[in-house]
Amino acid sequence: MEPTTLALAIATIFLTKALEKSGENFSDGLTKKVGDALAKIRKHSPETATAITAADPQVLNLNKTVLEQIPPDPIFAELVDTADAEKNTTFQEKLQAVKTGRIVQVMASEIEATNLKAKSMKQTAPHAADSVEQTMLKNVKATGDIDLGDLTQEA
Repeated sequence: MEPTTLALAIATIFLTKALEKSGENFSDGLTKKVGDALAKIRKHSPETATAITAADPQVLNLNKTVLEQIPPDPIFAELVDTADAEKNTTFQEKLQAVKTGRIVQVMASEIEATNLKAKSMKQTAPHAADSVEQTMLKNVKATGDIDLGDLTQEA
């Protein structure tokens, strides 16, 4: 697994967790979570933490040997599992989008329900974006009624 992939996975996890907490100041929450993660990483591998903060993939070397030296910790296990791009297709798609400068917006995907009702859903991408991919209601399975209102995508 490439070091840059792992660093992006770590950022993705913290962004996801930060967005789940309504009312929390996003910037403060993200800064604190990233700081906490870096502190844990620095405790076990100072060189790795330095490489992450410097964004230098040549220095960052989280191969199997390094990962085996980290004591069992559920947070690290989740980070490593999420960062495994071979298992995580959503992460692969987002990573590729970041590399190419493409904007990818996915809304309401992988939903299984008896009945589904969506009153208003809107995806808007910046007009200056080079490439935009918007997906709405992908792989949705409903055994009952589906009631969709105003669904809008703008780029």
